[in-house]
Amino acid sequence: MVFVADALGAWLVEQLADAGRKKLTELMLGSEQERALRRAADAAVWATAEEMNPSGGEQAGQVAMVISEVFRDPVPAAPLAGPVMLLEGLQAGIAGQLAVLDDAGLTDTGQSSADVLGVSGTVLADRLTGHLVREIIVRGSGGGPLTPLADQLNHELTRLQGQRIEGMLARLAGEVRNALARLDSDVMVAGRPLAEVTDPFVLEVHRPVQPEDAPPGLPVLPPYVPREHDEVLGQVVRAAADGRSRIAVLVGGSSTGKTRACWEALDLLRDQDPPWRLWHPIDPSRPDAALRELAGIGPRTVVWLNEAQFYLDPAEAVLGERVAAGLRELLRDPGRAPVLVLATMWPQFWAALTARPADGGDRHAQVRELLAGHDITVPGAFTRAQMGRFVRAADVRMVLAARSAPDGEVIQFLAGAPELLARYRNAPPAAAALIDAAMDARRLGAGVDLPHAFLEAAAPGYLTDAQWALIQPVQLC
Repeated sequence: MVFVADALGAWLVEQLADAGRKKLTELMLGSEQERALRRAADAAVWATAEEMNPSGGEQAGQVAMVISEVFRDPVPAAPLAGPVMLLEGLQAGIAGQLAVLDDAGLTDTGQSSADVLGVSGTVLADRLTGHLVREIIVRGSGGGPLTPLADQLNHELTRLQGQRIEGMLARLAGEVRNALARLDSDVMVAGRPLAEVTDPFVLEVHRPVQPEDAPPGLPVLPPYVPREHDEVLGQVVRAAADGRSRIAVLVGGSSTGKTRACWEALDLLRDQDPPWRLWHPIDPSRPDAALRELAGIGPRTVVWLNEAQFYLDPAEAVLGERVAAGLRELLRDPGRAPVLVLATMWPQFWAALTARPADGGDRHAQVRELLAGHDITVPGAFTRAQMGRFVRAADVRMVLAARSAPDGEVIQFLAGAPELLARYRNAPPAAAALIDAAMDARRLGAGVDLPHAFLEAAAPGYLTDAQWALIQPVQLC
């Protein structure tokens, strides 16, 4: 997947460096500003493409790629009469570039590129300019390399408010005012203060098993038993606390303690000054939320990606690639450092997303580069020495886990038992009857290998006549 930042972004940098635009040149001071402008351009192009095609998919990607190609071949800009504001210069330059889309003479089909896309170059220029201006304001108004450009836009907005303007610039002025209003209300800042993140279950840590005879006053989570992977994770988190952006991907099977380990690692950041924030994107979907809010991530932010495959491997592969590309850019952006990405993933997803394809078709190139070299393996079982801490613990849940999982898979018991109990409580009558029959047989001394014939004969005794009448005959297998 080719991203468009290098096309429109390079064009913008060239415009600002043009000798005839000395006023704009003063606003861009070097490579850091250029990188920030390219990121804003990339976000603006995708926002434009998705606005033109709300359903997204291949059509939105096609619009984005056409815009990219157009800006790879700069069109000489016509001189503008009189003093030129930044908004006017951007609008005129973008409109001039995209005008070629309306020219049917440039194709061999008799149709213009705009006809094929279903949207005119004029409309695309209008919307692209609006999205670009908003991206610059969002990214620059909170401080950073785009602040000079954002300040200039604010200044010109004030001037426009005192004039009678119509058409595109009037609409753009309104959009800029709305963007500033959102910034003033802190809506665009991603995440929330880490000090306010006190509920582990909100971040998808599994709820622990609760024994029937549990004493009152138990903490929400059992005491934590550190393992080797916690030391490795701690090193990554301490590097972020020292000011370096980092990513850690905890890889392990179901209910092995991956998310709990990340939760415990947050303690290393809770007393930091300045304070950290935590961002857990989930609405309207995980990848959509990640793309929408990535621009609002600032320094000292934890990016929480539990079950990272939902963000990086959605049904639409290009969406996952865009999320990965945005995260890669975030991690290498010195203007937003430090940030810490904490992700969890099952081994099969890790293998699928990091493998290099043999056929040359690479659906996960960005994802692989994001993940490679950052995995921390979480074992499925505790060692004998670690199990000793469970046996000697004062928390009855840990003692119960050690007694119920002598093979060391205590996390699977602590975290998996509540889910299994919920499935049992909400099971259909036939399934519940089968389970009840099996549990009674075990309580009466039967072994773990219960014959199908026994269960088939016993289960009906746990059903009412009404329940039995509604059951369709099935064969145990």
